[in-house]
Amino acid sequence: MSINEEKNMERPRGRPKRSDIAFLIVQGMKSQSGIKCDICGRVFPRLKSLHAHILTHNDVKKYKCSFPHCMKSFKQSSQLKNHVYLHSKEKPFKCPADGCMVRYAHTHRICPSHPKLKLVKQLETAEEIRFRFYQNTENLSEDDVKWFEEYLAERERKLRQVLVERKKNVEDSQEKDCTKSDQEINIPQQIQQKLQNIRTNFNDVLLLWAFLQDVHEKGENSKALFEKSCNSVIVQNWSDSLCEQLNFEKPNYHQ
Repeated sequence: MSINEEKNMERPRGRPKRSDIAFLIVQGMKSQSGIKCDICGRVFPRLKSLHAHILTHNDVKKYKCSFPHCMKSFKQSSQLKNHVYLHSKEKPFKCPADGCMVRYAHTHRICPSHPKLKLVKQLETAEEIRFRFYQNTENLSEDDVKWFEEYLAERERKLRQVLVERKKNVEDSQEKDCTKSDQEINIPQQIQQKLQNIRTNFNDVLLLWAFLQDVHEKGENSKALFEKSCNSVIVQNWSDSLCEQLNFEKPNYHQ
């Protein structure tokens, strides 16, 4: 399998299904990619993914759950994040079918009404999560409530930070696009000169149109307006020729 073929393959992010691990290991043995695990031979699309995977080959579980009285710990941060959903009652993965309200905490679940559709990530609002968490208050302790409110506040803070960063990136991109000059987009000098000539000729046409419109509306009084227009718009060669054809007095351009 070539590197280009590997790039074209769909690689869903996150932890793979248990049934896919054997296939991924075989794929890694045949791959030409340099991002490969030296222990099991599994190949990865990103170096960051390889670093996270290497942690699964040792017994260190440095990511500990902070929920009261929960003793769980994990090798990877993504595993801890998925586990915390069970405590917070958060269900960020939704069935994409129209009108379907089925949600799950994990992406590998299957909607019973639409088993062929893959779940999509669609974050819930803080109010939706809070409503689900407090549905069964009998089993909640004060420590549980304190942990949940701190978790929810931190979640909202991170979401706001992400939105601010995205907005800034969009604004920076728009500002960069607006400041591009003719030189930055590499327009040849000859074409720039032609564009300038077109703009000049266009101004001449506008002047002629204004003059002819005034002739039609005001008749003899248009002489003064025409001379005034020629003084303000420097189109001397064109206006001199027009004056000769209409038997007008040539305007003084240096007034």
